[in-house]
Amino acid sequence: MSNVASVSIATGKCILGYYIQSRMNGFMLDLDGGRTSAGTLIIVSPMKNGTGEDQSSQLWFFDQDGTIRNKAADMVLDISGSIDGTDLIIWPKTARKNQQWRVDGVYLVCPRARKVVDIAGQNQAAGAHIIAWPQNSGLNQQWNLVLKSE
Repeated sequence: MSNVASVSIATGKCILGYYIQSRMNGFMLDLDGGRTSAGTLIIVSPMKNGTGEDQSSQLWFFDQDGTIRNKAADMVLDISGSIDGTDLIIWPKTARKNQQWRVDGVYLVCPRARKVVDIAGQNQAAGAHIIAWPQNSGLNQQWNLVLKSE
């Protein structure tokens, strides 16, 4: 898989990815410590401003196969286990269903696990861990997709 950006037919602009922004606190899904190795935890952090900060750990692609791929790591969002509260990580793409996602309104849903992307414990702090949890309509489970283009 490559990090080549796509072009929007509607606007002609180059799509550089999407920020996935929490509706609870405005923070973005990010890679813990900016690390790009398999198994890196997903956290939330303030939007990187792009002046000297590498934004790629906060940029995601929604691939046609149902995976959500991180730009910096070129790996996909993965549920690391099967119980409620399991951490979300990045992992190389496999055919496993725990890497399949769909956008359902403001929720990012893993249909196979019947869980959504959730900020653990409704933690408002930067660095809060992202987990898989049954949908409960909390703001900590609601997300906006913010297009980054040039």
